[in-house]
Amino acid sequence: MVRGMRLTILVDNNIPGGEKYYAKHGLSFFIEEGGNRILFDTGCSDILLSNACRMGIDLKMINAIVLSHGHYDHTWGLTHLLGTLNCSKTEESGIKFIAHPDVFKPKVDQGKSIGMNLSPEFLNLYFAISTSKEPVWLSKKLVFLGEI
Repeated sequence: MVRGMRLTILVDNNIPGGEKYYAKHGLSFFIEEGGNRILFDTGCSDILLSNACRMGIDLKMINAIVLSHGHYDHTWGLTHLLGTLNCSKTEESGIKFIAHPDVFKPKVDQGKSIGMNLSPEFLNLYFAISTSKEPVWLSKKLVFLGEI
């Protein structure tokens, strides 16, 4: 563990500890480091909201949303998060949105869309979008790797 950093799992396929939290296919982490509060991926449903609430995490306080890649099980929870954030303009939210540029490219499996369900034009209404294939430092201790 990096000193002063805390990672909380909001969404995962398995949740130990019985029925206290919900499990679902996908991934979402809440990372706190210094004054930074980062939502890394959003899962595929509103499970991140339910689990965050049960854990006492206020997602309205995030500084950044970082997406690892553009598959549904890492991005579709963003739709549910937007209703919670109560923001409508980039300059009002103050939340950074960081992802690889391919996050918005269509992804299909067996004829079914499995990619991001929100366009960059739509998300620009809410966030300052930054895409990069190169590493981006989120803080002095955290880096988004860009392309793996």
